[in-house]
Amino acid sequence: MCSALKNREFSNLTELAEDIFKQLDGKIVMGVPIGVGKATHMINAFYRVAKANPQYSLEINSALSLNRPKLKTDLERRLLEPFFDRQFKDLPELEFANDVLEKKLPANVNVVEFYFKPGEVLKNPEAQQYALSSNYTHVPRDLLSRGCNVICQMITKKDNGGHTRYSLGSNPDVTLDVHRLMHEYTAADGKPRFMLGQVNTQMPFMPNDAEVTADFFEYIHDDPALYSPIFAAPYAPISPVDHMIGLYTSLLIKDEGSLQIGIGSLGDAVVNSLLVRHSHNDVYRQLADKTDALKRFPCIEKDGGLEPFEKGLYGNTEMLVPGYMALKKGGVLKRKVYDDEHIQQLVNDGLDPNQVSMQWLDGLQNLDKITPHLTEHHVDYLKKWGILNKAIGYLNEQLTLEGESVEANLNNTSSRAWIEKHALGTKINGATLVHAGFFVGGHGFYDDLRNMPEEELSEFNMTSVMFTNQIKGNEALKLKQMKNSRFINTCMKTTLAGASASDGLADGKVVSGVGGQFNFVTMGHDLPESRSILMMRSTRRRGADAVSNIVFNYGHVTVPRHMRDIVITEYGIADLRAKTDQEIIDELLKVTDSRFQDELIQKAKKAGKLRADYKLPESAKHNTPEALSAFLAEFKEYYQPFPFGCDLTEQEVVIGGALKQLKTNVDKKWPLVKALLSKVTPERRMETKEHLERLGLYKAKGIKQKLLRKLVISVLPSQLETRG
Repeated sequence: MCSALKNREFSNLTELAEDIFKQLDGKIVMGVPIGVGKATHMINAFYRVAKANPQYSLEINSALSLNRPKLKTDLERRLLEPFFDRQFKDLPELEFANDVLEKKLPANVNVVEFYFKPGEVLKNPEAQQYALSSNYTHVPRDLLSRGCNVICQMITKKDNGGHTRYSLGSNPDVTLDVHRLMHEYTAADGKPRFMLGQVNTQMPFMPNDAEVTADFFEYIHDDPALYSPIFAAPYAPISPVDHMIGLYTSLLIKDEGSLQIGIGSLGDAVVNSLLVRHSHNDVYRQLADKTDALKRFPCIEKDGGLEPFEKGLYGNTEMLVPGYMALKKGGVLKRKVYDDEHIQQLVNDGLDPNQVSMQWLDGLQNLDKITPHLTEHHVDYLKKWGILNKAIGYLNEQLTLEGESVEANLNNTSSRAWIEKHALGTKINGATLVHAGFFVGGHGFYDDLRNMPEEELSEFNMTSVMFTNQIKGNEALKLKQMKNSRFINTCMKTTLAGASASDGLADGKVVSGVGGQFNFVTMGHDLPESRSILMMRSTRRRGADAVSNIVFNYGHVTVPRHMRDIVITEYGIADLRAKTDQEIIDELLKVTDSRFQDELIQKAKKAGKLRADYKLPESAKHNTPEALSAFLAEFKEYYQPFPFGCDLTEQEVVIGGALKQLKTNVDKKWPLVKALLSKVTPERRMETKEHLERLGLYKAKGIKQKLLRKLVISVLPSQLETRG
């Protein structure tokens, strides 16, 4: 795009930033990848140069800017600072992101984000004003529309016998398409644009579409002193509510299907139930029986199942999360697909990709991919996919191997015999278990990717969101790869009309972003035998009170009512597809917390959307948190808070639970007053000694610390009993 940087050397990143500002007349519109692919040191250098030169203009287009979380209260700091010191050790901070949160951006810098860390900037007017609502697949277009002229991307490398290979690592998602568009724009207007890479070998090296050559970039900065950890997301505990949502969702996953899930406790809950279904099927069936799920939710029989995964699942997702690794290790993620519609069709028809035979040649001939008289182009294609072995040559319409040759004619009996004996490969190449756009996970997840044998790693294809998030441009292939697709996402609220809010509030404040959700909802409708599933906790806390997340109407919509499909709460499955307005209301009421059903029924009747004699089914009248807790207690061996590991120590888990309970008590006020007025016995202090010491409160100093100690002691025993 601009040769002015080719083969240039800069002593440091500040010098690079100053040079590019000058080449671009002091105006930079920068694009940086979502999540962990940000070239932090490089971005900081540009930001510092802009801060030091008010005449310059810098716009940073970003998404999901991940820094060490900020702690607000004394108790939070006492619990989490030591944990954060471990979890985020040596993690470099994005300086612009900190300044956004602290409202310290200089006047000549704007930060535009299309996806926030959920809830982080709700009280930040400037960040809200610069929120960009955009489907993930539209981000490359929107970046160039805003004048993007610099991309700062973290990349990684691998040295093979003196040859250096480069990879976009986590983030080919948007970069591949922005790179193409930048070339097109520069060819059209002649303006310079720069693709910059900063090497960090802590980023896992991903092959396939994520692997690029050095000339992909105008400049690569490679300083081992700047190799540093990438953001590692800790596991979130899975609550009983989350586990129930995961259980109901898992009942809708078909064997030999395709799966999209996201990060967080709800995604992990789905993974956990899928593993229970596969490896402890008797327990899983007991759970299904006790919930009476098959009778209450008829869609399970048509769209789901209870059986183990004999053929397995394939992953197509914008975000590769640790759950996919757990499914691979657990024998569930094992259905492999191929990025060729003819090869994929033959796999779908039952040919074994691990056993190449003449049937593969005949099958491709029947699909008109090859002709009986093989051409050189045909032979190259067959060798690429492993149907013919790499040693086979082609000369003068003959197949050759080690001095032997035969007519390249599949109708010739002797040629067929020779091919079967000498020319066939062993297995089909290019198998893919997961297509994904970017990844975020924990330390163990990154270690798994770094240490995975290359043959296994090649089955993970990090690629463009234009592939993962839409069927447009890939219709024929996607129809064959994405059998029985389940696109599983989360939402915050659902209206009785069937619309859902996932990214924003009624007053216009942005909580997170649309991201790829609408893309996946659309695919759930467009692909045959596919379903879009929105998971949602039925209630949330507002101070001391519970509030329903199923509401009569709401002032913001992410998924409109005409795109409704399946909504799942901890109380079951609401199948909304092809339902009338009254049927939708009935479905949603059956998965609503019982404390709110009557009020919603009255509102619906008053609006004329529910018949006057409507009565809620008896089976839906006992949707209470108490009933859920009692139900899962019997199966707690299989439904733990941290089934995939925990970054916290056991002591920290207990304290964390106690502080969560304490927050609830503070909201309710009376338990708080009771705790403050109670007398703490020496026995109770000794019982909780090690946890108080961890918080620095065992030997409390001053009134404030003594009050904190008393509050913590009031909730610790119940948490110790629960964990015990």
